[in-house]
Amino acid sequence: MNTQRKCKPYIYILIGMGLAASLSYAAEQNDSPVDWKAAGEVTMSSDNGIRIIEMSDEVEVTQGSIEVFGDHAVFEYAADTGRLIRATIDGTPVNYHQELENDGGTVTGSSDTLILFEDEITLETMIEMIGNANINTPDSSMNCAAILYNSTQNLIPRSTGPCGGSLISPSN
Repeated sequence: MNTQRKCKPYIYILIGMGLAASLSYAAEQNDSPVDWKAAGEVTMSSDNGIRIIEMSDEVEVTQGSIEVFGDHAVFEYAADTGRLIRATIDGTPVNYHQELENDGGTVTGSSDTLILFEDEITLETMIEMIGNANINTPDSSMNCAAILYNSTQNLIPRSTGPCGGSLISPSN
């Protein structure tokens, strides 16, 4: 059964505070809530044990040092546990920003769509950038059709071409 309600965004502030307190992506971010805000409409629905929160207009999503900015977002989480399954953000473009631990530098990126999720095996935070994807890390930059980025390890385990990029040598 699919039910849906439409409310003004300020009504969802209380729901968002409770939801954000229960969501986490990965081991390094477990204690950080997922916070969000949107200038436009926010809807919530339920389908087969999955809660879905959809928001539009000037969407900001943050967790720990991860910040994502886009035009539209969909959060999917398990209704029985409150565990976040994925957050999908669309934009023109979606912008990504992260400060790495221990002053490891900054990672930035952009794409048409960005999906944040927790790897089911390693429990590490994964960022999948799809469509006109680019990422800049302290040691490399890459432009591809799609990029999968492991934000826990500062590693790009997979990308889909065409691709181009550069490796950046550390300065002494």
